[in-house]
Amino acid sequence: MHSISSNNFIASVILINHMIHNFFIFFLIFLFINTVGYASTDSYTPRLGSIERNQIISVIKIKFESELTKHVKLRINSFKIQKGWSFLRGVLLDKSGSPFSYQGTPYQDAVNDGIFDDWFCVLLRKEKGQWQVIVHSIGATDVPYLDWAERFNAPDSIFK
Repeated sequence: MHSISSNNFIASVILINHMIHNFFIFFLIFLFINTVGYASTDSYTPRLGSIERNQIISVIKIKFESELTKHVKLRINSFKIQKGWSFLRGVLLDKSGSPFSYQGTPYQDAVNDGIFDDWFCVLLRKEKGQWQVIVHSIGATDVPYLDWAERFNAPDSIFK
């Protein structure tokens, strides 16, 4: 009988060791999944050429080209996304990549009067799987987006 209880003891130790090992593996997987989840709530800049980046740029170009009645390219200086919101700042260029001419656009008088700064900012929201321009500014001489986080309930970190 002594050898049977010794075998049971060894089997119990092996079983407990196996359970502890499995618990730590489960714990590490749980920790990894939750850490990745928290990281995804931070703002980020989409990769060059990514589908998400191209979709957002396309929506902005359509909006600006409709308003300006000219083809545009965007030189982006800041691009952030978080929780279905996106904010960009940059400069408009013409289709060849040269500085954009506002002649013949609604901004021509402001440019001529010297009350126009050559930049844009735009806030977008992803609604029903599609990016939509919520508000934008072209040529502002101040910082129009200072209250956009509060006004539109957008994440503050995308404006920094």
